[in-house]
Amino acid sequence: MDISDKQSILAMYKQVGTVEAVVCVGGTAPLDALTDDDFAFSLANKLMGQVNLVRYGVPYISQGGSVTLTSGTLAQHPVLGGAAVSTVNAGIEAFGRAAALELQGKIRVNVVSPGWGGRRSKRWDAAPPRAFGRRWSHRPTRNTLRKTSLGRWCQ
Repeated sequence: MDISDKQSILAMYKQVGTVEAVVCVGGTAPLDALTDDDFAFSLANKLMGQVNLVRYGVPYISQGGSVTLTSGTLAQHPVLGGAAVSTVNAGIEAFGRAAALELQGKIRVNVVSPGWGGRRSKRWDAAPPRAFGRRWSHRPTRNTLRKTSLGRWCQ
């Protein structure tokens, strides 16, 4: 399924029929050169793709079922060069809260904001120490790891 294509989303729902849950971890957002096209791509792909997954999924998700969308830590902790991704992630979080209110009693809408995976990006490594608004270390601290559900970074 192509998350940026409404017809692809509808075709997927029609093919699978009624479901109890939908989890979306799709969507990409280029970070390098923040052109108008980059913003448009990010908005159409990651943001509107997930919005449409909910909009078109309501008739296919059973009563009390759920949709889980994926935002990201850049909504709360932006980095230099990450304006497009931060904008999109914040939009997903706002949409998730609003959709959960509007769809209350029908389906549940959740948004998760996972941290960085096992591999760091070049952008992450190149970020100056104060890019996150505070001194930042790439190495996990024991306190941070204790707060994760598995007690470790994702892989």
